[in-house]
Amino acid sequence: MTPLVKCARLHSLSLHRHMNGCSAVGAVHHVYDAVVVGGGGAGLTAALRLVSNRFNTAVISKAKPNRSNTASAVGGINAALGTVKPDHWKWHFFDTVKGSDGLGDQNAVGVMTKRAPGAMADLEALGINFTKSSCGEIDQRAYGGSTYADGKRERALRCCYTEGGAGPSLLETLSERAAEKNCHFYDYFFALDLIMCGGECCGVSALDISTGHMHTFQARSTVLATGGFTRAYLTSTSCSSCTGDGQAMVARARLPNQDTEFTMFHPTGLYGAGVMLTGRLEGGFLTNGLGDRFMARHSPGSLDLASRDVISRAIATEVGEGRGCGEGSDHVMLNLSHIHPTVVDSELSSMKTTVNVFSGLDIRKDPVPVTPAAHYSLGGIPTNVHGQVIDQLDGRVVPGLYAAGECACVGAHGAYRHGANSLLDSVVFGEACAQCISDNSAPGDDIRHSPEVQANSLNWVQRVKENSEGVACGDLRAKMQGVMQRCGGVLRNGADLERGITQLKDIWKSLDSILLANRNPEWNCELVEALELRNTLSLAIQSLSSANERRESRGCHQRTDYPIRMDESDQSQPTKMPLPAEQHFRKHTLSYLDAETGEVSIKYRPVDDVAVVDGEDVSISHSDQLPTTLTAY
Repeated sequence: MTPLVKCARLHSLSLHRHMNGCSAVGAVHHVYDAVVVGGGGAGLTAALRLVSNRFNTAVISKAKPNRSNTASAVGGINAALGTVKPDHWKWHFFDTVKGSDGLGDQNAVGVMTKRAPGAMADLEALGINFTKSSCGEIDQRAYGGSTYADGKRERALRCCYTEGGAGPSLLETLSERAAEKNCHFYDYFFALDLIMCGGECCGVSALDISTGHMHTFQARSTVLATGGFTRAYLTSTSCSSCTGDGQAMVARARLPNQDTEFTMFHPTGLYGAGVMLTGRLEGGFLTNGLGDRFMARHSPGSLDLASRDVISRAIATEVGEGRGCGEGSDHVMLNLSHIHPTVVDSELSSMKTTVNVFSGLDIRKDPVPVTPAAHYSLGGIPTNVHGQVIDQLDGRVVPGLYAAGECACVGAHGAYRHGANSLLDSVVFGEACAQCISDNSAPGDDIRHSPEVQANSLNWVQRVKENSEGVACGDLRAKMQGVMQRCGGVLRNGADLERGITQLKDIWKSLDSILLANRNPEWNCELVEALELRNTLSLAIQSLSSANERRESRGCHQRTDYPIRMDESDQSQPTKMPLPAEQHFRKHTLSYLDAETGEVSIKYRPVDDVAVVDGEDVSISHSDQLPTTLTAY
């Protein structure tokens, strides 16, 4: 029988032990009640609640929490507070279900939108200084596609915001409060693999980047909150840490990832850098290589103020039809020089600085090259509304394993995320993970101990370190990102996807041939980049494989060879006869990766169309929730 190890309440146990091929360095072993992998909004929310409930908790992060990608989420957080105009969480629920383009799990959407007002009250009590109205209540502004009365009234004021940006405020407040309650932070630790004991997760193995030492963190509960994988693309708005680490760990444990084919793009990423640019609200407009304001053809009503997905598709179409700018005809121009200098200085000051730093251009006189940039990973680790990771093949919960935030896929966003719902997802379901752990265990409970730590990544590192010749990690990463940009971008087709999958598999075969020029154990950034590449590539293969099998257009997955959304009702027939499950795509994709060969197998699970929240059925029938055209959110 597997022995039990008693959790230490005050601090971790540290032992040195030789670990599966780790030549010069032994493993340092730690034992905690709970371990959280990732120091962003979701991870810190879970950690704070856990330490508040007296769970001995460790947070493992490959960077400082304030360097998390959550810091870039400056727009705000949606919640139907009704502080400016009367609002209701059911209207927020309707907008989110509608924006999901038929793929949102309504139970998850219901939980998220119903809990949103309470989550804002909790955050304010923690010390987040939301901007206040003249009445002293949390102010709210319009953001994304929010509406009142199920879309029957004007644009809703539903987004809570702060002057310094909601994401940075969230990180600063949560990390400070967690540290005050003796949460143990392990910054600059790179999580390698899950420790699995007979189907149960018992912690993770990790690399201390600063020393090169290997560590194991054994815990009764493990929460993955590692962010998305948008750095698989050449142009991405995300920070460099968004490499799909948690999702890849799950894949190596032979568990599925869900809906990885759905990646949101921001239309105006700075060409060559990916930095997200604004300026359209202030009067900026887009032109192609011919100097035409092409949005008049693609969205004559909204022009350059159309929604993100509409503009992204328009840019992709212009470039694809040969009307792009530059030598490669691969981008368009954002024009801001006509905007009055006082507006530039007051409203676009930070953008002016950003463009000048990354491209040397002056937005007051120079057109700015832009291209759609990967912005948000909608797919990830499948979970239920309690944050528990599920192996959807048989519907079982994976004991001891939780996930939240962008690395997770609870189904609340479906095929397209509603504006200002990303931070809400992190807060609500990060809290849900901690609540579920608290409901099912107690501080100091016994945990299972694995006599052998899974060493998939560790053994791979050892093989790579022994290479005396090979290919540079940066070269392989550039090839992968180029493939994803060309074959898995805004507009897709079967020929490109199949070619991209073949090319990614060839890159996968080259992973063992990576040559590390730096052999030092301390602060070996080249080794970290190699580990990140391995993780990102595993998600890139799953993403293109899932996209190739989804023969339809839905949300942010748009195929030129299959332009119609394929629901279970045949929309082309007056009778709308239901199609069998194998012939429609209103279902979730589950992708399983063979970590040895890079082969991907695809399965599916149905969408959850039932939302019973606090005993009330608020479900929306599929025929009522969406038109048959593309969403505009």
